[in-house]
Amino acid sequence: MSSAIVQRYLDHVLEAALTPDSPNQSAAIDVLSFTIKQGLAHPLQSFPVIIALETSPVADLSRRATALHAMLQGKHASLLNTRYIVSAKASFDYQKKIAAGLVQGYRVDHAPVALLQGWYSLVREKRTSRQEFLRALVKVFQDNQSYKSSQVG
Repeated sequence: MSSAIVQRYLDHVLEAALTPDSPNQSAAIDVLSFTIKQGLAHPLQSFPVIIALETSPVADLSRRATALHAMLQGKHASLLNTRYIVSAKASFDYQKKIAAGLVQGYRVDHAPVALLQGWYSLVREKRTSRQEFLRALVKVFQDNQSYKSSQVG
């Protein structure tokens, strides 16, 4: 029964998780944590949102998202590796939504820290995962560059 309820309302929970409103985000991450720990939904449904929440300026929210990511990475690493680009785009879209200006890929607390540092620290542990991650991200820039080159000529 709980799986059916989660499936029905998961899109709303994921949407609430990406709002700039901290109380809604906190409640949404509580539901996501329960859903992921109980295996009530497919992990790929929530993975891009978890990656986006890792970049949150709210330390507690970012920490909780990173913990969920680590748990999913341990159980479903090869499955999650297929969603690198979708997850990076979700993270960028989230940053556009919450940023008060130009979106930057880093945050300065005591020292500059990459927003995707938590993600990279999880995939860098294994050489093949690290290489797949970097190839996927570089490929986006290469494809974008070839598209721009074809438009110029």
